[in-house]
Amino acid sequence: MKRILAALVVLAVVAPVRAQDFFGMTPDEAAGLVAQAKAQQREDYLRSLGWEPSRLPSLGRALGLRVQPASGQNCIYDAVSAHLGANPDANVEFPAVLYAVHVDLSRYQAAYKSQFPGKPVPDSVQTAYLPNYDVIYLDDVSGDYTGAATIDAALAGQYARFIDGTVRSISDSSRIDADAAAVQAWYQTQYPAGTSSCTR
Repeated sequence: MKRILAALVVLAVVAPVRAQDFFGMTPDEAAGLVAQAKAQQREDYLRSLGWEPSRLPSLGRALGLRVQPASGQNCIYDAVSAHLGANPDANVEFPAVLYAVHVDLSRYQAAYKSQFPGKPVPDSVQTAYLPNYDVIYLDDVSGDYTGAATIDAALAGQYARFIDGTVRSISDSSRIDADAAAVQAWYQTQYPAGTSSCTR
């Protein structure tokens, strides 16, 4: 079945008019099929990186053991992009953001070890941007955010890494590290706990 679907998608991408001739699909239907196949491919890829989504409400969040950002991810990204002076019209695909609560630890560790072969592998899911995999893992354990620290600022720091490497074409790892730390501190001050960057 997957091979049949793949063949249909290839034909729909290469020659939507021919797809209509052979399968009776309109161009819109062919485009919908392509989008569906791409979404499935993306989901399969994220699952390979340890993503295990649940449709049930998070018990950890209900009990206050897990946190989620006060701002929408797009708002955090936009705030960081503007702060870094990045091109707002850059045509880039945002990295996936995987919350620790939905991640298989062993697969996270395997991806982390592959991305950072010289670093010790964390024994829990820690916040990290893995450029080779185009994914941000986000630690959402509430106890890991003490004092003024927030999950929003942690994500902001990883978006800074992504923007530096992808939009601003910076390859100096020490500069990327410095920018990430500076952006995380800036965001934490600019948008303290419970404050959304979507509303300013």
